Amino acid sequence: MTTLQTLYEQKDAKFTEICVLYASDVGHGEFSALSNDDRARIREDVHVESPKTPLQRLLREHHDICEQILDKQDEGMEKDAEPE
Repeated sequence: MTTLQTLYEQKDAKFTEICVLYASDVGHGEFSALSNDDRARIREDVHVESPKTPLQRLLREHHDICEQILDKQDEGMEKDAEPE
C-alpha cells in the first residue's frame, strides 16, 4: 500500500470519527444506527460547522491528513515533471 493510499484511509477514518462524535454531541445518538439520510445530513453539518473542543481537534487532524495527501500528490507531480 502506498503512502498516499494510507493517508486516504486515515482521512476517511478520521472523518467517520468526527461524524460519530458530532452525532453524539448534538443528540442524534449512535451514528451507525442512523438512517442513510440522517448520516448524510451529519456529514454535511460537519463540513459546515466550526465546532470547539474534542470535535475541533478531530477536524484539525482530518485537515492535517488532507494536507499530507495534497503534499504527496504534489511530490508525485514534481517527480513526473522532472526531465530524465
